Amino acid sequence: MLFGSIQSKPVYRAKLSAAQLADGINSCRDNAVRLLNDAKLLLAHGRWPSAASIAALAMEEFGKEKVLRNYPVNCSEQELKKFWRSFKDHKEKNEFWILPLALSIYKPKSQIELLNVMTQEFPDHKETLDWLKQLGLYADCVEKGSWLVPSAEIDEFHATKLVELADLMAGTGKRPITTEAQIKEMQVLVLKDDLTVAEAQNFQDVYGHKDVLPII
Repeated sequence: MLFGSIQSKPVYRAKLSAAQLADGINSCRDNAVRLLNDAKLLLAHGRWPSAASIAALAMEEFGKEKVLRNYPVNCSEQELKKFWRSFKDHKEKNEFWILPLALSIYKPKSQIELLNVMTQEFPDHKETLDWLKQLGLYADCVEKGSWLVPSAEIDEFHATKLVELADLMAGTGKRPITTEAQIKEMQVLVLKDDLTVAEAQNFQDVYGHKDVLPII
């Protein structure tokens, strides 16, 4: 058989150790960077719709890191199922793709201001990225029986903007490799009832993860 050597593997949906979480974060980040580089190649050769869709896929892969960092420590069976649903949910992974644009345009001075910008100015941003990804891939029959084709919908400007946004998200992809020790330290902090802003800020300053602890 032509593809006999490529076998599907059963998915794993049980609990993850700190080492497995670190490995998952690094794997997803590496794959996101691969997709981003592919999108740049497509953009350089004028393949606008494909470049846009692959850039959107890259941003989804970058989004998996946040999901993995929010893994519920000492979780119940229900919490574990919710975590794995989030890992596969396009909207969950698309939560922060618009963040670089929001920061550059509105320049919020605090996390609260940023949250307000995200919810008020970009209320449908999760769905928008998934729609753009589909738009660059598939022909479809739309209103009154007319046909929508990617080459007529995605132009150079929009493809370039999506690749640029994915490249900005890759700023998180250029961080040092995530380690098991780092994940364990993060989990200790998250479980603390008396976690201070200073402790959370210090962790962010050391590791550079602005999406890890939500209190900042």
